[in-house]
Amino acid sequence: MAAREVAEPAAVPWEMDPRRPRPERRLDLYAAVAIGALASLAYGAALSFDIVPPRGLSVVFFAAAPISAAFAVVVIGMRWRAEVDPALSWVSAGLAVGWFAMVLQLVSFPAVLPGGGPLGTSDQASAALYLLFHLAFVGGALAGAIGAPGSWRVPALVLGVAVAVLLAVDLVPLPVLLRRDTTFTPILLATEYVMVAFTAVVAVVWVRRAGRSATTLRTWVGVALSLALYDVLLNAFAAERFSAVWWASLSFRVATYAVLAVGAVYSVLTRLAETESYTQSELDRREAELRTSLGLTRELLGCAQDLAKAVTPTEVADALCRDAVTASGLRRAVLLVSRDHADTVVLGRVGHGSSPAAETSGTGWDAPYVSSLAPLARQPLFLETPEEVRARVPAGTPLQEAASLAVLPIRVAGERLATLVVWDTVPHRLSASEREVLAGQASQGGQALRRALAFENEANAAATLQRSLLSPTLSPREDLAMAARYLPGEAGLRVGGDWYDCVPIDGHKVALVVGDVMGKGLRAAAVMGQMRTAVRSLASADPSPAAVLRGLDRLHSMLEVDEIATVAYVLLDAETGIARVARAGHLPPILVDDEGRTLLLEDGGSPPLGTPNPQRLEAEVVVPPGGVLILYTDGIVEDRATGLDGLESFVELVGATARRKRGDVEALATELLVATSANQRQDDIALLVARVPMRAGTAEREGADVLGSRPEPVTAPDHPALQAEVARSLTPEVGLSRPSGTRQGLTSGARPSLPTEVVRSLDGALHVGRVPSYAAAPYAASFPDGPEAASAVRRWIRQSSRGLDRLLREDTVLLATELVTNAVRHGRGEVAVRLWPGPDVVRVEVSDANPHRPEPGGYDLDAEDGRGLLIVGALSSRWGTAPLPGGAGKTVWFELDC
Repeated sequence: MAAREVAEPAAVPWEMDPRRPRPERRLDLYAAVAIGALASLAYGAALSFDIVPPRGLSVVFFAAAPISAAFAVVVIGMRWRAEVDPALSWVSAGLAVGWFAMVLQLVSFPAVLPGGGPLGTSDQASAALYLLFHLAFVGGALAGAIGAPGSWRVPALVLGVAVAVLLAVDLVPLPVLLRRDTTFTPILLATEYVMVAFTAVVAVVWVRRAGRSATTLRTWVGVALSLALYDVLLNAFAAERFSAVWWASLSFRVATYAVLAVGAVYSVLTRLAETESYTQSELDRREAELRTSLGLTRELLGCAQDLAKAVTPTEVADALCRDAVTASGLRRAVLLVSRDHADTVVLGRVGHGSSPAAETSGTGWDAPYVSSLAPLARQPLFLETPEEVRARVPAGTPLQEAASLAVLPIRVAGERLATLVVWDTVPHRLSASEREVLAGQASQGGQALRRALAFENEANAAATLQRSLLSPTLSPREDLAMAARYLPGEAGLRVGGDWYDCVPIDGHKVALVVGDVMGKGLRAAAVMGQMRTAVRSLASADPSPAAVLRGLDRLHSMLEVDEIATVAYVLLDAETGIARVARAGHLPPILVDDEGRTLLLEDGGSPPLGTPNPQRLEAEVVVPPGGVLILYTDGIVEDRATGLDGLESFVELVGATARRKRGDVEALATELLVATSANQRQDDIALLVARVPMRAGTAEREGADVLGSRPEPVTAPDHPALQAEVARSLTPEVGLSRPSGTRQGLTSGARPSLPTEVVRSLDGALHVGRVPSYAAAPYAASFPDGPEAASAVRRWIRQSSRGLDRLLREDTVLLATELVTNAVRHGRGEVAVRLWPGPDVVRVEVSDANPHRPEPGGYDLDAEDGRGLLIVGALSSRWGTAPLPGGAGKTVWFELDC
């Protein structure tokens, strides 16, 4: 740290220094000094025995003192730097000068080096060095105690060393301190007594400045000062060398620096222990802080996620109140918002009677009360006792029962949007972290609430626009029952491009229209409005479906829009029941008779609007009396799970619902939306239901025949080869039976209960069919050679196989479509189709006038065709081919086990 590299401030006493990063163990300095005094007295009592050790032992004592002092200098020097302690730095400096003087005295001692040593130090100079190292240690302690400037320390250290050197080389004129017999002169005695007094004063100053409870190292310095006092006192009392008292003085000298050395070591060890304990406690504290911080982050992140999911102001308020209760531990919360249509409303409420996400006004949360609460909510307010709550909250409000309360303003850019009130009926003291979480949630709630309010305003404007673009009235005739539903998508502005309309043409004709402009939002709604207006104008000029679609094509091109638009248009004659249908890329309408039988009106289809040079087709169908026409958009049959595959289920649902409702178009429309979970769909939904009135006479019977009778077998086609094939199907043949458990060795015999037909396939293998070709087909039909044959076959098979399982029926339709497509593409003339719809097996035969057997294509992923027979082989239970008699054509068949 930088504080350790520069001199410490000189004007601040060390005991007042606030820079202590860690706690340190402290000792009772008074007790330590008292113990030292008692030990010294006990030692003095032992002097009465007048024990005089050998002179040679004095060398050991003389050497022990500087060794201990050197060790103490190093340790104390490190400690003051580590703790940035000016007092210890002065002690270390004085001790260093004393140690240097002791070393010089040691090398001049006669028992060590006779003749004054290498420097020729005299006895007078040796006595002066003795006085110098005592004075240096005590003077350093005094400088530290009184807070001497640190800048003086180095000059004082240099001066002390220089004086010691000058004394050792006898360059300083000294008075006579020792006699020839080494006894002390009065000058030396007086000087030592002065030193005793000076040391006593310094010891008192040190002890008082350090105080009774001092750190370990400072306590040991105080004890060392007291021992130095005893050393000088006994040395003066002895007045001669090598007496018992002098030896006691020498032992105190060793003890002085030994105490410092031992105290320094003890201080380091205790400091290490304290540092380890402190480090562990700091780690624990930091871990607790980290856990708290993570908890705060988790709470705020959870609140942010909840607010991000909220779209409306009510949802924002509900999420904010719920998260505030969870984070604070308080059990009740309410969000108060000022609204245009009411003074104050409660958007969110948790734990206070009303269900969450309810928008209510009044009930105590009225404008006067909120006005009285407003001054409290200028800044976050936390009241944690019932007395504080009663002192700040007006009486007669829902908060009069609160015992702890938090009021937080919801602001954005300085504007207060709402007030979040969280409270409990029991006292609860919020921690600092809980307060931080509540403040953070209030800040997050402000942004979310502002976004939700803006979205609500935009959504309301969009909904108003949507309602204005949809037809307010439907039926132009009293006997034509109609119902319409529009449901916006689940997400976004809840406005889109789906639309419906009913356009009166003349006295008995109406145009039923449903359209879909792909996309959502105001752009799609604007295009939709233009399309709806154009349909009304075009229908008034020429109501025929194809003409209207051609006009919409021109409009789509003029608008130069990127959105794809689809339309289903039905021109219905309510008196005759004749409906002319045209579709531009739209899903086919559904026709339901009075008994609930359904038919998809797939004819009259063409590409979506805006397609270059489209051929607009239309078809005609007779709606039976009491029949219902249903036009819809893809949102009701399409979702992420099923795609458009939901159409088949929707048709079945329409039939079942129509049977229950029996002509109630309003109930039919409502139940269709409920049954399809329309309110959970992502896309918009438009639904138009129209019921043709009942008619008397033959018209009713004719209409009933449209859906009521099952298809009858048709006569043989005009092509001679196909006539022969149909005739062959009506005459018995000699079949081949298969012995049980074998595939080879086929022999002729009696027909089994499930006769089989064996046909050699393209690759030469034997394909065995369970339905013989001589069995008469329950359903047979011929279809013209053209691109519309495939769709006609699909309708015919669906209509003829209603008793089959839905998946099995769709597999049959798929495979039959592939065979018919091949027959139209590669054959000649009409295509004959025969169907056996179960109950054990479904068989379909497709015959054409081309005698060449089909060749399966390879597995070329880039090829545009050639996969039809691969699909047939993969999905069917069996399949094969058979030539027509006389080479007039061929039959390709497949079977599916039920």
